[in-house]
Amino acid sequence: APIIRSFISGFELAMTIMKRLFIAIFMIGLLIPAAAQILFPGGSELDPSENRNAARFPSSPTALAEIQDYPGQVDAWLMDHFGLRSLLVRLSGAVERKLALEPGISGNVVEGRDGWLFLAQGGVIDDFSGSNPFADNEAVDARIQELMGIADLASRSGAKPLVAIFPNKSTIYPEYMPTYVPRAEALSRGGQLAERNAATDAGIVFAAPVLLDHKDDGQLFYKSDTHWNALGAFYGYQSVMEGFKRLGLDAEADRLEDFRLADVQHRNGDLARMLNLEDVPAKNSPRLVRKDTITQTQTTVDAFTFQAFQTRVLETDQTDAPSLLILGDSFSEGLLRYFAPHFSRIVLIHHQFGAFDPAVFETYPSDYVLIGAVERTMLLDWQVPTR
Repeated sequence: APIIRSFISGFELAMTIMKRLFIAIFMIGLLIPAAAQILFPGGSELDPSENRNAARFPSSPTALAEIQDYPGQVDAWLMDHFGLRSLLVRLSGAVERKLALEPGISGNVVEGRDGWLFLAQGGVIDDFSGSNPFADNEAVDARIQELMGIADLASRSGAKPLVAIFPNKSTIYPEYMPTYVPRAEALSRGGQLAERNAATDAGIVFAAPVLLDHKDDGQLFYKSDTHWNALGAFYGYQSVMEGFKRLGLDAEADRLEDFRLADVQHRNGDLARMLNLEDVPAKNSPRLVRKDTITQTQTTVDAFTFQAFQTRVLETDQTDAPSLLILGDSFSEGLLRYFAPHFSRIVLIHHQFGAFDPAVFETYPSDYVLIGAVERTMLLDWQVPTR
């Protein structure tokens, strides 16, 4: 009995020590990022490789609506600026990759063939495999009506609107998707929309056919990034310009011959960083350089900022040309430089899936409006803003 009591006492002592040690480690884990944020405030910024701007600390609210938005804006700032953020994000990616339960799928990324990486979040894989289509034509028509409702809102401001859908990476390069992710025999949501758009003559531009026709011209997407590269964005621009011409824009899209094609090294795209792949070999990616010169000045402003996506305002020397407002996303950023010869001013704000502030039409009155969305956003809920 004394031996048993001694064993129990020793076990209880060991458990007490372990509990206290765990609590100490937990508290240190909480305190170190906070201390780093206080001692090294500049070291908690987003890594530039995240391909977005960090949320700014909001200004003091002066109206009821601003008071309601203030806590969320402060939270967004804290999420982007807490101490040791970049290190912890990389560690999180490494752990996710080690613990991945499906082969080649690590958190938000699919590892495809020949080093190609694809986005897995937001139902993109289900859409590619055809397991999450629109229920019927009525549901497809409802989405088209939402998009065209935004276009109608733009037209009431005096602009000529155009809706464009830009393709997912997997739509253009399905051959590099892993074999365990089956290609849908049925249409994806983007395919359903394109088919219904043609049947109803809704007037939406789909860039995918143009990119597919030019796959032999060179690589159109980055292997380790979500986005199209300069050449892919160029063909997206050409498809949009055809749409603008139908609306009356008196301008011809530039040809590939108007640019010098150069190779630049691109590495560590956003998908590689999600996997904590710091040693991704640099790959050549095309860069298009205009043969003539267009003077342009780009600035960012706080108005109509969505999360970390700031409004871009591009002023050009084409003073007699019309103006353009883009309600877009990160894919639209690659189009700005190509639009410069055709417009005097180009403004890009995030479409917020239809939840943007319609006051943008008054702040930036424009001759043309592009509502541009990447294909995968068709998996999300959209809405038509009210004025």
